[in-house]
Amino acid sequence: MDAGMLKGELKLKIKLTNTLILKSQAKEKRYVISDTETAGLLAKIEPSGSKSFYCEYRNPYTGKRVQRRLGYTNEMTVTQARELVQKIRVSVKNNGEDPTQIEKKMRERLTVGEIVNLYVPWLKIHRKSVRQTIIMLKSFSELYPLIAEEITSNDVTKWKQNCKNEKTGKSLAPQTINRRLALIKGMFSWAMREGHISSNPLRGNVEMLKEPDMNRIRYLSPDERERLLNALNKRDAEEKDYLRCAVILSLNTGIRKGTLLHLRWEYVDWERKTLLLPAQIMKGGKTHIIPLNSIALGALADWKKRCNPSDGWIFPGDTPEGHLGDVKNPWETLLKRAKVQNLKWHDMRHDFGSQLAMAGVDILTIKKLMCHTDLRMTLIYSHLSPHHINSSVEKLSELYTKNKGE
Repeated sequence: MDAGMLKGELKLKIKLTNTLILKSQAKEKRYVISDTETAGLLAKIEPSGSKSFYCEYRNPYTGKRVQRRLGYTNEMTVTQARELVQKIRVSVKNNGEDPTQIEKKMRERLTVGEIVNLYVPWLKIHRKSVRQTIIMLKSFSELYPLIAEEITSNDVTKWKQNCKNEKTGKSLAPQTINRRLALIKGMFSWAMREGHISSNPLRGNVEMLKEPDMNRIRYLSPDERERLLNALNKRDAEEKDYLRCAVILSLNTGIRKGTLLHLRWEYVDWERKTLLLPAQIMKGGKTHIIPLNSIALGALADWKKRCNPSDGWIFPGDTPEGHLGDVKNPWETLLKRAKVQNLKWHDMRHDFGSQLAMAGVDILTIKKLMCHTDLRMTLIYSHLSPHHINSSVEKLSELYTKNKGE
């Protein structure tokens, strides 16, 4: 055998065999046996008696020699170690990559849960309200242990199949699932911009669910409105809480639920009969001032006598900010009492726009009252005012009638 010293280690060169390794005895100092059959294959025998295979190669970046541990000799045969060494050295030569550095990067890759923990503090600084967003992120808990960059469409499909309402256990609506998918895709895009991941694993890799027609306009029939208001007044006599004011205000202003729950008493101008909607609570990020009719003002005045105006919030609640968080359960109970089906809270906004259109209010005025940023959003109500449109065209006939009379 040839003997030499490598960093204080005794190095022997000989053809490795399973029998040779088995018979190799521990010495006072570690020693290394270098295989003469496969370049770069080493067997190290420690003073403790443990024996391991190593692969020796030159780092393509630094030019220095690297010894990478493959595993204990009782976990693999010499033949298996030779095959592994050959693969590593060929990969280093052909790809110019150091497998040790690659493994290090692999170990440092973040899980979905770790990215969520980084994302939430950023959201709290850069977003207006994150309570609902955090709740939606928790619905991905089954994906938390997975490496973010390794998420596949199969993982997402399985998540969609298991996605249930946290309280009722019922399957979520397609549009709700799609909103959550858009949220996690946005989180991964953020993580990529911040350098936490190298690519967005869900970009172009997730199939959204087919949603019902979002341009559907659901508004109350006269009979439904009567039943809803009767049930609302009866409930208000029993509960004496916020729901009557919230519903009446929604039906008579068309403001979105998120904006409604963030309203403060200081936004109400009782003298001018208007309501200020600051940019920070508006979906479009722009400030608006909308009129309040006598019904909306009356509901606000009645509620102000009952609640504690010193809180500042029109609808105080148990959120961290201090306002009401949601109205889902009371709303669903109210609809059951009123025997009104297939009516979502947002449909009260549609009812507001629909009733204005059917009353002959012009489309630009409706756009302003609903705080739409794009006229196309308002045009979905235009077909509800055929009489107003027909009467407008009919005005032209006066020109011809006048000429005929002369």
